[in-house]
Amino acid sequence: MTNWVDRFIEAFTLLCGGKAPPRQMVLDWFNRELDSFELQEFALEHTPLKSAQGIAIIDAAVAIADQPQEGHDHDGGLLHDTERRA
Repeated sequence: MTNWVDRFIEAFTLLCGGKAPPRQMVLDWFNRELDSFELQEFALEHTPLKSAQGIAIIDAAVAIADQPQEGHDHDGGLLHDTERRA
């Protein structure tokens, strides 16, 4: 099972054409005590979606990371095939 930060980085990397941000850059972005715009700038530099704003790339990656890993519920527990919802 993956953790949220790993899922975010995976989604962000996909949205940035395969270029992964440094983990510390991601952690700095979500640290409310810091005022870092490096992740937003990274998104602007690396996304193939030239009409997208950097914050939109981050928001999209957050939406993907918020979903549980396939086969797991939102609390991280395994789902049985009979418990899956269509």
